[in-house]
Amino acid sequence: MDLFVRLLIAHLLGDFVLQRERWVQMRDTQIFRSWHLYIHALIHGLLAFCLAGDLSFWPFALFIMLSHFAIDAIKALIGRRDQVDNRLLFGLDQLGHIVMIALSVWMYANTFLSQPVSDIWASLIVLADGFPWAILAAYIFVIWPAAVIVRVFISPFVPPRLQNDDVIQPDMRTGLPKAGRWIGILERVLIVTLMIANQFGAIGFLIAAKSIFRFGNLKDQKDMRLAEYMLIGTLLSFGLAVAAGIFATMAIQ
Repeated sequence: MDLFVRLLIAHLLGDFVLQRERWVQMRDTQIFRSWHLYIHALIHGLLAFCLAGDLSFWPFALFIMLSHFAIDAIKALIGRRDQVDNRLLFGLDQLGHIVMIALSVWMYANTFLSQPVSDIWASLIVLADGFPWAILAAYIFVIWPAAVIVRVFISPFVPPRLQNDDVIQPDMRTGLPKAGRWIGILERVLIVTLMIANQFGAIGFLIAAKSIFRFGNLKDQKDMRLAEYMLIGTLLSFGLAVAAGIFATMAIQ
C-alpha cells in the first residue's frame, strides 16, 4: 500500500503539476507527431522510478511509462471524434492510469519484494516507510488534481453569461483574477487539515461561511443557472476534499 501511494503521488505530480495546458493541447491535436506526448510519458516513468526507491523497480517504471503513453495516445485519438463526452473520457483516462499503477505494484510484490534491495536505495526506503505519504498525496490531490476535476465536470453547466466575456455584466468583472480557483484550493486544504485534526465541527462552520459569502451576492443577479452552477462546483469541491481527508485519516490510523 505504501508503494502504491508513492506511485500515486508520482502520477499526480506528472499529470497535474508538471504538465502544462499547452502540452495537453499539442498532444491532443498532433498525438504521435507531438514531442509533448513522449516527454510526458518519460516524466511519469522517471517519477515512478525515483519514488519507488529501489533500483530493481526499473522494469515496472518502464511499464508505467509505456502504459501511460498508450493510454494518453488512445485518449487523444478518441477525443478527435465528434460528440465525445470529455468527462467520461477524462474519468476513464485516470482510471486506466491508476489500474496500471496497481498492476505494476502487484507484479513488483510478486517478483522482487522478497529479494534484498540495493545498498544505494536501502536508506531511502527506510526513511520512506516512516513518511506520511498518504497525507502528502491528499494535499497534492486537493491543490492540483481536484481543481482540474471540478473544471472538467462542471464545464457542461457553464451558464450562457459566463461563456462569453461580452455578455458578462460589468459587476461580474469586479472580482479578483483567479480568486475562485484560490478559494477552492484553500477551502479544500482546510477541510483536509481539519479532518486530520479530527475537527469535524469546524468543517460545518467553513461550509456555512462559504455559502454566505459565495451565494449572498447571487440573490441580486436573479440568475438561477448561475446559482446552480456555483452550487454544483462548490459541492463537488467539498466532496473531493472530504474524500481526500478520509483517505488520509484512514491511512494514518
